[in-house]
Amino acid sequence: MSKTGTVAIIVLNYNNPVATIRCLNSLKLLLEGETLFDTIVVDNGSTDNSVDQIRLNYPEINLVESKKNLGFAGGNNLGIKEALKEGYPYVLLLNNDTLIIDGSMLDKLISTGTNLVGPVIKFQRDSATIVDYGGAIDQLKGRNTHHEYDQLEVPETIPSPDYLSGTCMLVKAEVFITTGLLDDHYFLYYEDVDFCLRAKKAGFSLSVCPETEIYHELSASSNKLGKQKIKILATSHRRFFMKYLSPLAWPFAFAYNLYLTTKAS
Repeated sequence: MSKTGTVAIIVLNYNNPVATIRCLNSLKLLLEGETLFDTIVVDNGSTDNSVDQIRLNYPEINLVESKKNLGFAGGNNLGIKEALKEGYPYVLLLNNDTLIIDGSMLDKLISTGTNLVGPVIKFQRDSATIVDYGGAIDQLKGRNTHHEYDQLEVPETIPSPDYLSGTCMLVKAEVFITTGLLDDHYFLYYEDVDFCLRAKKAGFSLSVCPETEIYHELSASSNKLGKQKIKILATSHRRFFMKYLSPLAWPFAFAYNLYLTTKAS
């Protein structure tokens, strides 16, 4: 790979070349900004024609291939390792079901000076446009939620996030070097929460930049998992709350976990 940019943008693909190519096409908008970037696509053990389709549309792109599906954390870690090896000062984790809608997004994120920073995430829910200002952790159940508002009803004061969504998160390379990569014991879900909590514990700053947005087409890849998605969520939730919550909260967290497990059956 020929390193030309300040930011390594990592896009993870699993059996969804249409979404991935659409995401890559939208990255061209970032050329309007001042921040130079390079893109690393990680194919996470796809069993369809993803690799051929991505290479056909982007023959020069840095495409890292995994022989098997390593999950969200494991797949992204392949890209993060590549970025750190090449010496990029920033890494942008970017879901393949997102679309860039602000050409200066990278400039604005970097200008915050924050170690971990994300844009406002915009998506559709029924007929409403929802904006997401980062995540919150329920200290009783271990459930991760988000500061979500109807776009027309955003309050003047928004709570500081406990964590940022891995949907779109800009991270200074030093954060990975100090705290380690994403914990690949979380196959899917909670890996971003765990990473942010570890980074905050190590003294790194975290914020949402309200001056920029990205559009998210929710769960374009994970929805293909069906009920298995809920089973994976329950497994990740159990691992998370047993690591982070007070044992006094475990009865409530176990009850919520049982609810998730029941939904998966």
